[in-house]
Amino acid sequence: MRGLRRPGTIALVLLVSLAAGCGGPHGNGAAVVPVTVLEKNGPGHSVPVFASTSLAQLKALLVITGSVWPDCPTTDTPAANCWPHVSPPSASLLIALPTPGGFGPSPLLTATVSGSSLTLQQSYPTSPPSSGASMAPAVTELAAIPLDALPKTVMSVVAPPWNGPGWYGGAALVDLRDPLPIDVDLTTTLASLTAARDKATADARNRLSLSHAEFLDIDRVGVVRWNDDSLACPGVPASIHVPVAGYILFIVQGGVPVSRELEYHIAGDRAVFCGYSH
Repeated sequence: MRGLRRPGTIALVLLVSLAAGCGGPHGNGAAVVPVTVLEKNGPGHSVPVFASTSLAQLKALLVITGSVWPDCPTTDTPAANCWPHVSPPSASLLIALPTPGGFGPSPLLTATVSGSSLTLQQSYPTSPPSSGASMAPAVTELAAIPLDALPKTVMSVVAPPWNGPGWYGGAALVDLRDPLPIDVDLTTTLASLTAARDKATADARNRLSLSHAEFLDIDRVGVVRWNDDSLACPGVPASIHVPVAGYILFIVQGGVPVSRELEYHIAGDRAVFCGYSH
């Protein structure tokens, strides 16, 4: 999409401190949880880490953040690199994260939980590559973690090194409280998310007074649920007092090392400006 970060470019991302959930004996009180890599031929990211309990929802987020071509979610051609033939295990958290290219075998992926933080760690062999070793391409892994291994809370999902200095946290936000989304329709979700994204970026351009040559980046995303249709935005009155599922988009001015993040809460095709995150 014009005005958003091009595929393959790493954007800034979300780090959220939330209420503690479960923990266990690993490192600083972290518990090891099972993780399975389902595919490694994914699209390049503009946001380093995505997390959702729905593959359709994950694909839609990849598209609206500028990470893949718009026809990627519906095509069956391998070149589209959108995991067209994956059937994820039921009751799983699905995570998309990048694996840098390099010599030698692919890294081993492990996962640990500490409170409401889930960390995906890639470890590489310490021995030097053998003579004539080929260069492994940079890919995007699609991984799955059983939901029964995770606390039912709002999780911050981090994947080092994308949470190190210069990446502003490197995390995705995902709400694992019941009820979880079911039967997510890709076409409908993509259409409403695209419309909301366009409203948010148009509003952001106006608030930042950008010229035609200046562009925006979507830094980070979250899959969340609010208590009502105010979407937890200050000054927005609630008219329906039932839970509303949606997303959070953080938008910044592209090409600016230090730029304030504009926070938008999304429900359907509705985009509400909720202020500057910092």
